[in-house]
Amino acid sequence: DVVATVSEAQALRAAIGDFAAEIDLQPRETELVILPEELRSETVFRLVYEIEFSSNQPAGDWLAYVDAKSGKLLKRKNRVHYTDVAGQTNADVELLQSGDPQQRRSIRYADLFLKDGDETIAKTSSDVNGSYALTPEVDGTYTLVAPLAGDFGVVMNNTNGDATPELTFIVDSSLGGAQAVTWTDSNSLVQDRDAYYWAMFSRDYIKAVDPAFDLLDYPMPIVTDLVDNECNAFWNGIGITFYPAGQQCANTARSASVVIHEYGHGITDFAYRPFTPSGAMHEGFSDYFSATILNDPIIGHGFTGPGTSIRNIEPDRRVPDDVVGQVHTDGLIIAGALWDVRKELGSAVTDQLFHFARFGYSDNFDDYFFDFLLEDDDDGNVYNGTPNFAVIVDNFKLHGIGDYSINVSHEKLKDSEDTSKSFDFTASFLSIFQIDASSVELHLKTERDGSTTTETHAMSPTGETREFTYNLTPQMEGTKISYWFTSADTTGGTSTYPEGGEEDPFTFTVGVDITPPTIAHTPLSDQPVDHDGISVIAEVSDNLELGVGDVLAQFTQNELEPDKFELLPLSGDRFAGEFTLKAWDVGDLIAYSISAEDLASDANMALNPEKGDYSFEIVNGVGRNFEATDGALVADGGTWEWGAPSFFLESGASGSNAWVTNLDGPYDNNVGAELTMGPIDLSTWDKAVLRFNHAYDIE
Repeated sequence: DVVATVSEAQALRAAIGDFAAEIDLQPRETELVILPEELRSETVFRLVYEIEFSSNQPAGDWLAYVDAKSGKLLKRKNRVHYTDVAGQTNADVELLQSGDPQQRRSIRYADLFLKDGDETIAKTSSDVNGSYALTPEVDGTYTLVAPLAGDFGVVMNNTNGDATPELTFIVDSSLGGAQAVTWTDSNSLVQDRDAYYWAMFSRDYIKAVDPAFDLLDYPMPIVTDLVDNECNAFWNGIGITFYPAGQQCANTARSASVVIHEYGHGITDFAYRPFTPSGAMHEGFSDYFSATILNDPIIGHGFTGPGTSIRNIEPDRRVPDDVVGQVHTDGLIIAGALWDVRKELGSAVTDQLFHFARFGYSDNFDDYFFDFLLEDDDDGNVYNGTPNFAVIVDNFKLHGIGDYSINVSHEKLKDSEDTSKSFDFTASFLSIFQIDASSVELHLKTERDGSTTTETHAMSPTGETREFTYNLTPQMEGTKISYWFTSADTTGGTSTYPEGGEEDPFTFTVGVDITPPTIAHTPLSDQPVDHDGISVIAEVSDNLELGVGDVLAQFTQNELEPDKFELLPLSGDRFAGEFTLKAWDVGDLIAYSISAEDLASDANMALNPEKGDYSFEIVNGVGRNFEATDGALVADGGTWEWGAPSFFLESGASGSNAWVTNLDGPYDNNVGAELTMGPIDLSTWDKAVLRFNHAYDIE
């Protein structure tokens, strides 16, 4: 039915009927339309008048809908949007220490609410400059509520029952103009203002260094005036807490450096998770964070009175002379090194290196120093120097931080029965300083037929990074070679490798081999009757360069006919095999031993154990080694795969195969990954123990 029973004039009167008589209304357009309206679970279509009109006081562009059958006003909306409640949020804060003349500063990221009674009409937050704007849909008189809280921090005064300070104002949006929100001594506590201001300042400082760092972008608790405490402050994993003033100390929330220091703990904590640096690094990083923001090496100005402080990172403390085993004191060493670098490179460069070097997750000063150099590196090879190498090394070395030794890497030569082959002695010499190529030498002591000769040979670069080699001509049978390396860097540092040099050298022999292999094996405990294979793992190595030949496991079941199976190489010296039991039951006793032969011209054999056997019993239980099958496990979530891993694992715990979250790459981020085995009926068991092997590599 699209026939109106109410006239346009009647509809217009309904649309404007409750406006004050003095308001200048100007009707513009009236039209019959169909208006869909949701009622409970169905849509109702109404024939309505759509009426547009404007007003000058207040300014309005009105749209109204009047039922064309009943003449009832259904809805009316002013399409003029206002920015009527706007202004600046400021606070009087202390810029360094308790008692300083207060300065007015912008309060950033603080929440502001426009309320009509208990109903929130509009919500916003102040920007980095403290500006805000709230837009009500309809003009009126409202309450402006401004807590000292926002998306990145919430002040909670513990002495006041963890209450968040809050200011309120009565505002009339129709009047326009600005409404300043100003926190002063007349309406708030200075410790609350100081703590919020410096926490937000710290947040913005680290965001300027690392814009992607959002791990602290949550309403962090900023607790002030912790009851029954004094003279301290702390980071507790989620927020920062400050103590009230005591007889001998200032309120810690009123110290800019203390607030920044504690916020710095939060940055380090979240940057390192799930790892953690040493306590001294944690403290030193926070001290430096405060110092670089304030451009002042002193921490805790005026803490126990005028002219006093808590710490000063300026003095050149060093390892090991100034290490006392107290984290705040020891932290001054790393903080001092960073401060000295900053004095030469400036805050912009140093703060970048300081912050991003933490993502190397080092837990000691020396490793952090190397991460610092890696962060400074610009070509993927820290060993050829970095843009700021000299400044960084000089200042960290001044504080006794850094490994400046020459680290030698070399795979020891093995014995040989081949008198026709030559021998390559290859080693890499790594140091943060340049290696003096002319200093790299191989020292040989040759013993044969009762005579000994000693020679020194210069080694030649291979073309690989700091790798050198020397080729020794074939040796006669019965020759014993002892050898060691020496080298020097361009600063005069020297190295002998092995450290004992001639007194404790590497050795190998040329001639008939009579030394058997070495077998390392952890004896098996009792094994479950419900299993898909019982694995034997052994580490087998030999002195001869040819490696290991056959590795076998011999076993008997219940002292019956002996049997055997082969252990095959997995990776490195690791060998694995599986018992070939044809049938088994609870109570069966398995005795076994492992043998290995080398590849000498006259093979040498080793046994483990040297005498007798290991043994285990078949017991009630369930076990899976995942070699032949996936064990019927059910994967839920993540990218579980069963097979031979090729990423960070060289093999499974029981042989080649395992269940892995991605066989050939890292696990997926932000997923829950579960494996389910069973159900297993334990109703007849007296007790049960769950044992499993696992490995992980996380960042």
